[in-house]
Amino acid sequence: MKRLLPILFFLLFSVVSTSQDSTILWQNTIGGSNWDILWASGQTPDGGYIVGGWSASNSSGDKTENSMGAADYWVIKLDQAGEIEWQNTIGGEGDDYLYTIALTHDGGYLLGGKSESNTSGDKTQDAIGSFDYWLVKINGAGLIEWDVTIGGLNHDHLWKIKQTADNGFILAGYSNSDISGDKTENSIGSFDFWVVKIDVSGQILWQNTIGGTGYDELLAIDITADEGYILGGESSSGISGDKTQPNRGGVDYWVVKLNQQGEIEWQRTLGGMGDDDFTTVIQTGDSGYLVGGYSVSNISGEKSENALGLDDYWLVKLDGTGQIEWDNTLGGNHNDRLFEVLETTENTYLLAGYSTSMASADKTEGNIGGPDYWLVELNSDGTIRSQNTIGGFIADILTTVHQTTDGGYFLGGYSYSSISGDKSENTNGFWDYWLIRLSGILDTSPFSSELIEIYPNPATTHVYISSDHNVDLFEIYSVSGVKLLQFTEVSNGVDISSLPAGMYLLRLTSATTKTFSKLVKY
Repeated sequence: MKRLLPILFFLLFSVVSTSQDSTILWQNTIGGSNWDILWASGQTPDGGYIVGGWSASNSSGDKTENSMGAADYWVIKLDQAGEIEWQNTIGGEGDDYLYTIALTHDGGYLLGGKSESNTSGDKTQDAIGSFDYWLVKINGAGLIEWDVTIGGLNHDHLWKIKQTADNGFILAGYSNSDISGDKTENSIGSFDFWVVKIDVSGQILWQNTIGGTGYDELLAIDITADEGYILGGESSSGISGDKTQPNRGGVDYWVVKLNQQGEIEWQRTLGGMGDDDFTTVIQTGDSGYLVGGYSVSNISGEKSENALGLDDYWLVKLDGTGQIEWDNTLGGNHNDRLFEVLETTENTYLLAGYSTSMASADKTEGNIGGPDYWLVELNSDGTIRSQNTIGGFIADILTTVHQTTDGGYFLGGYSYSSISGDKSENTNGFWDYWLIRLSGILDTSPFSSELIEIYPNPATTHVYISSDHNVDLFEIYSVSGVKLLQFTEVSNGVDISSLPAGMYLLRLTSATTKTFSKLVKY
């Protein structure tokens, strides 16, 4: 078990490459003078974004409210350009850690995480145990509508929320509480999966404690097409309790399918002889499942490839009954840790996490600082289609990714880097939220600025190129990656008069290289 706290080892690595940021449309570093750790994000119906995590900062930098305890929920609404529209610091006198946000059908948001606070600040109920699930419902303007504390007498840690078709919510986390408080079943092992179904006002409808006699952490959930649930977490349990398959070694991925009433339909243990740390599961368009995390295992158990570095991304594709279709180990020569995966509108898979690897094995770009954001796009058969390394000179941890409505991508994480590499703003404190809006194209290689110039930019009717390269192909794309125009003769300029005003991406190809550049059309 290696829950991903801010990385301390990044100071051991030196800068070895120049970053490549030609697909970045905008970015924003948001924080106060202390720690601000982003864990959750989503695109809102107005085309903006909701982001959240936890903050220990007082009013400073971008933060407009003081801390209520040691750490508070900190949620921010951004417009389409990444500018802050509103923010809210929410907490009690103790530690309150936000890990998940669900967009609700009424245009608001349900925030979730864990809290040790008693009644104080924004918290209306005392703590039940050492940490409890804490849910806060806010409206579209960020104002609190209700909150509820759910837990037993020990430790209860909420990781994910999804809204269900009946306007209620399914909560996924883990617990070592016995029967007490809201908990109706005893702990089976040291920690168990704890799934709780609540109605639209936060009242518990049903719950299920699922585990073996070892350590079982529930870290992700997705609602399935049959209105059931796919659970994913990591387990050290052997055959015991609810667990029907033996441990492979260390911790393994543990995937459990529930029906609509929360009853187990099937389960699958996936792992090798080493530690296999689970982080994410989704149902795919073919009614199968994609399960991911990071692994140190060599070939053993369900793992079909040896480790490439210290930790590698490890993806497993399952069919609808939990049978393995393929798996892929992805990484370089050091640490590569996957946080999230999504299925794109192009029927590919986008993986998001961080890497400290140099250009090696599957990694095609060098390390920029310590850990960098590392995006990898896979074809539907698990083979690599494209990738991008994004970061500054110190440390950048990517935790969440979404495909935007125009086919681009929104990245969210936290950064300790000041201006360097791809990073355009200094930090406000220790760690800050770092948000990036990308086009839909990942695999880019820019010319050196001394070798190419595109002018005028912004432009109205024509664009001209000055370059030491012989440009063979000039292509214009929308920011979501749709090709709009193509020219093979560019010596007399390129006519863009047919394009509406807006931002575009230009791709120029020569015999030896290619680059993307941004163009604004008046």
